[in-house]
Amino acid sequence: MSYQTYLPYKGEQYRDERMFVLNITQGKLEIYKKDNKEIKDKFFVNTYRNTFYLPLSRERHFDSIEEAEEFVKQIEPFIPLIINDEFPLSTPEGESTWEYWLSWLNHKEFYSAISGYQNLPYNQSIEGGNFEIKNYYNSVHYEEDSMENE
Repeated sequence: MSYQTYLPYKGEQYRDERMFVLNITQGKLEIYKKDNKEIKDKFFVNTYRNTFYLPLSRERHFDSIEEAEEFVKQIEPFIPLIINDEFPLSTPEGESTWEYWLSWLNHKEFYSAISGYQNLPYNQSIEGGNFEIKNYYNSVHYEEDSMENE
């Protein structure tokens, strides 16, 4: 991936034609309940808006890397593309959507989340991401009743 190139679109500076990028990362899920706290090891699939600072758009967690990768295979090929009027890449009839997506990514010199590549803000990585940094993630969730006053 070339670094610090931008694609202006609707008043934002996108890093490339993908409107969103995904990362798979290992981490901890902390769940606060009224009377206790649970901490669980999870694999996260985080969706980031593919703009300069990569703001988090959505977070999902899974019990295994295999579940996380399977989820990525189901959604990543359907990421809207700026160059396609915000529609996903169109897969030719008879082609595997996943394989066609991987081929397109390879042609563009982009990476799938299942490759281990971590998309990062430019202030963390001048290239915008890499394979070296293992992005560890923590997520904190509060159950509604844990926030009530007694």
